[in-house]
Amino acid sequence: MASNQGDIQMSDASPLPISTGADADSESVRKYLNTKVTGVLMEGMKKIGTEKPKDPLRVLGEFLIERSKDLEEST
Repeated sequence: MASNQGDIQMSDASPLPISTGADADSESVRKYLNTKVTGVLMEGMKKIGTEKPKDPLRVLGEFLIERSKDLEEST
């Protein structure tokens, strides 16, 4: 089976670079993400790193949804 050169496999994909420009909004975005997202995301990434499921994105997504529900209930 022939492969298209333009096809990107998940293992070949690399994250996009984070802009380090002097954007006035970039600091507020960083603070927002660090406050609201980063901790829970890291927790989920540790979980999939330890468990190594066959479908890590689904497991991570389900984890994030559950944590979101837990956080909503606690506030």
